[in-house]
Amino acid sequence: MGSACKAVAVECGVCAGAIAAAQVRGVLERGVPVLIAGIDGFSATDLRAIHAVATAGERPVFLPRGTAYARCEKVLRGFLGSGRLGPIGHISCSDSRAAGEQAASGAGQLIRYGGGHLEEICSLLGASAHNVMARTDEQNAMAQAYLELDGGLHVHYSGAMNASTDSHGLWIEGAKGSLRTDGASVWWRKRGWRFFVPVHYRRAAPPLSARRVLDRVLASPTSGTDDRVALGLAVAAMI
Repeated sequence: MGSACKAVAVECGVCAGAIAAAQVRGVLERGVPVLIAGIDGFSATDLRAIHAVATAGERPVFLPRGTAYARCEKVLRGFLGSGRLGPIGHISCSDSRAAGEQAASGAGQLIRYGGGHLEEICSLLGASAHNVMARTDEQNAMAQAYLELDGGLHVHYSGAMNASTDSHGLWIEGAKGSLRTDGASVWWRKRGWRFFVPVHYRRAAPPLSARRVLDRVLASPTSGTDDRVALGLAVAAMI
């Protein structure tokens, strides 16, 4: 990876869950961006310490995740900005993963997926979270999170890692109607209508591959995009 990293003026350390959190912090303190591949191998205390070092030194941290709403972001932003929803009353999001018994973890869901989803929702709504609460049910590999945002907005998030298939859904409820998306397509239902109608339709995105993760990491130093906010939201939610 050496020559590729130099091409974008960044060195990239790749760390697995088996590597001690102290080593990850040491890499960040040296100014090297880190891609944490096995993030659910760290404890909540380890992750808080890693996030503190990355934030204090403005060191990029990357997680092996995709962006949930990149394929329909323009449509969602346009619809939210049009005023057709009216004042927003509630936002709910659910994410289910067929992770298998070995990877099924409620806390792992928050770290690997939930934090990123919550970050994107805040960005779409143009609001920051000022209170984050969560609970996990490790026996059933489930997580619940609740965010209070600027402007009195509330987000309820539920995640699971023991589903039979992967699925995702975001619902934004307004005084004039409801908007929902699965991350690829967008549907709208005006208040009083019986059914949702599609306003944007695309096929589901392909699975996130190692190549796509590395492509995002290598492109990010020029765009300033990394996962510190997503990691911070997930860590804040973990009690």
